[in-house]
Amino acid sequence: SAATEPTATPQPGAPPETLPAQPQLAFSPATPESQGLLSESLLELADAVRGYYERDMIVGAELVVIKNRHIVLHQAIGWKDRDEGSPMELNTVFNIRSMTKPVVGTAAQMLIDEGKLDLDDRASGFLPAFDNDRSGEITIDRYQSEIARARAFEFRNDQKSTSEEPASASVAAEHGLVIGESGVLNAGGFRYPDEPVRHGVLSAIGDLRMAGGPIIGRFSGRGCDHALVLRLLSDLFAMPGAWEWIGDPKGNS
Repeated sequence: SAATEPTATPQPGAPPETLPAQPQLAFSPATPESQGLLSESLLELADAVRGYYERDMIVGAELVVIKNRHIVLHQAIGWKDRDEGSPMELNTVFNIRSMTKPVVGTAAQMLIDEGKLDLDDRASGFLPAFDNDRSGEITIDRYQSEIARARAFEFRNDQKSTSEEPASASVAAEHGLVIGESGVLNAGGFRYPDEPVRHGVLSAIGDLRMAGGPIIGRFSGRGCDHALVLRLLSDLFAMPGAWEWIGDPKGNS
């Protein structure tokens, strides 16, 4: 069952306009009605997110709604660190390394809507590391359709009854791949026959960008997770003779 809500957590049931103003915000607070929204609708949204916490689907969350560059709802729910007993706080910094696809996808769609990006554009026009004989023909559309849709995965015992699992397990099955002893347990199966491999490629692309620029070289890995790739980069940069910057480290040349 879900842990008891920490008492320091702001209550989503409170009217959004009663929340204290935050100093030096890029988006100033405002009442929902002043921005054409209904407080009741925002409270329903907050209650839905709180429901995820109460059903143990999430440990905690920070919910913010911005309309016309004004914050009309900003609340903290659940735990920032349940093991340490730290309640969620407003303006908490989250590690979303494995959840960047929605953010990047939204940004890409905005550029498409503004006419600054086309799905037929070659990735090499934006990422110099793709400008080679093997990757030069890869387009934005091909990347999205063949790589970006690959989901994260986890392994689970087929014999474990779903009634014994926390609600968070059903969330994993809904948004990622769950692989058991008999194969993939998701109703829809794999999106690709080698979907876990493609997700590994996607993860490696993101992790290798932590180098600060495109890498001219070859990467090969087996069973690599985020920590292992980041350790690889750390060890690489600890050997000055094993690498050098060529041109602009931001990849502009």
